[in-house]
Amino acid sequence: MARSVRRMQLNLTVIASVVLIVISIFVAVAMIIVSSTRDFTSLETTLFQVLALGAGLSGSFLFGRSSAEKMAQNLVQLHARPAFRRVLNLYDSLYRLSLRIGEFREGGSSIELEVVQAIVDKQIITGESALEDWRDIAPEVVEEWEILRRLEAGRKNDSSG
Repeated sequence: MARSVRRMQLNLTVIASVVLIVISIFVAVAMIIVSSTRDFTSLETTLFQVLALGAGLSGSFLFGRSSAEKMAQNLVQLHARPAFRRVLNLYDSLYRLSLRIGEFREGGSSIELEVVQAIVDKQIITGESALEDWRDIAPEVVEEWEILRRLEAGRKNDSSG
């Protein structure tokens, strides 16, 4: 949903920038046509130039900003998949280690295992935060990973069981 809203905003920005650039060109052409039939007053000349310059600069700024945003998103997407995959693998390893420590603790409680479990739990929380950060940075990449949904479902089953 947020992705489609963001894409629609970019499209509207591009449309607005193109309209402003066309207005700038139209004003310049109108100025040329009118100046071929009569001389302009200084006020008319200034008005035409301000309109053409304002519309052209505004359109160019909007178009440049939207294309820079699109390029930045493409660069993030390029590096997001492998980086997210590494974070996900680390999180998965810690989660499995936590389950294994829980199995060892069932056999007999040990203070060393409890300390190790606390360390692993803290790292899992850090991993969850990193995954949420990736949801903010590149939600499209996070949505692609079915394994993340399985991890979340497994975590819910472990906490309820």
